[in-house]
Amino acid sequence: AGGMVDIAYFGNDFGTQRGLFISPRMWQEFIRQPLKRYFDVSHDFGSKVMKHSCGAVRDIIPWLIEDGVDILDPVQVRAAGMDLPGLVRDFGDRLAFHGGVDTQNTLPFGAVADVRAQVRSYLDLTRDQGGYILCGSQSFISDIPLDNILAIYDENTLSSTAD
Repeated sequence: AGGMVDIAYFGNDFGTQRGLFISPRMWQEFIRQPLKRYFDVSHDFGSKVMKHSCGAVRDIIPWLIEDGVDILDPVQVRAAGMDLPGLVRDFGDRLAFHGGVDTQNTLPFGAVADVRAQVRSYLDLTRDQGGYILCGSQSFISDIPLDNILAIYDENTLSSTAD
């Protein structure tokens, strides 16, 4: 990559709505070291590491940080322990977050005002320290009203020009 790749993205889901697919001990034993080798190579070439995992992965976030993850994708806020304010409080000085606008409830079922309020709260939360990439907690599916999707970007524009 030699400075030509800004971010190395690694997939794999480790979580469900309520917790990890496997125990933290098993994750450490079977997954952690092989994954860390990929992260190390990425950093050796000057890339940031973005790790994708849906679900409730809070239990392994300290290890992900220790092993070189720079950005966690996505923040699936409906999964246990994955609320953005708590993640920012506990890990925001060492980890950036990608996602969080709720695609399970707020976007498909909420009003435009609900979407705007959630976006504004996340931007206000992370405005001073940075480390947040605004987007949905998952892909936008056809059940999400277009007006709600547009509200994300509109509120971001309003928030960024308000200061």
